[in-house]
Amino acid sequence: MPGDARTVVVVGRTDDETVRVMLHVVAYLRRSGGPSPHLLAGVHDGGRRAEITEALGLIGPDIEPVDIDDPAVVSVAIRNPGVAAIYHNLASTLDADSTLFRVDVPDGAGEWPRLDLAVFLLRRGSTLLAVGESHRPNARFRLAAEPDERIRGGQSLAVVAPDRPEIPWHEIPA
Repeated sequence: MPGDARTVVVVGRTDDETVRVMLHVVAYLRRSGGPSPHLLAGVHDGGRRAEITEALGLIGPDIEPVDIDDPAVVSVAIRNPGVAAIYHNLASTLDADSTLFRVDVPDGAGEWPRLDLAVFLLRRGSTLLAVGESHRPNARFRLAAEPDERIRGGQSLAVVAPDRPEIPWHEIPA
């Protein structure tokens, strides 16, 4: 029975079709009177995301647009409502005031507790988001901090800031 769905994912052939179908889904759900499931709208064209998000918001304020080309994000969004917007804001500057930058910590620059480095960056308008294991382009980044984790030269940082941060490594307290 459709009223028992926990999540409904709508993916049209185009973003405009997704909006039209979502309009019908929301109308059906309102007529049925039951609890509304989590609604995901698959967005194809990232260049129109703001426009499509606005149109979906007019249909219903709780419709979550999700990048349909990224199955991992779709899967996470199904299990964790609201996370698609976080992924989108981290990965783009379409609707955010800041940008995600990768910053390599120079070899031999020093070693700092992750928390101390995060506070140092925060005081300069940057947010430390994740730490990469190396300078390699395919380095794995860790969002969750380990207890007593230390950042060293040779690692990379994922930093959110309005502009690419110029980090005075020699000024960071050890």
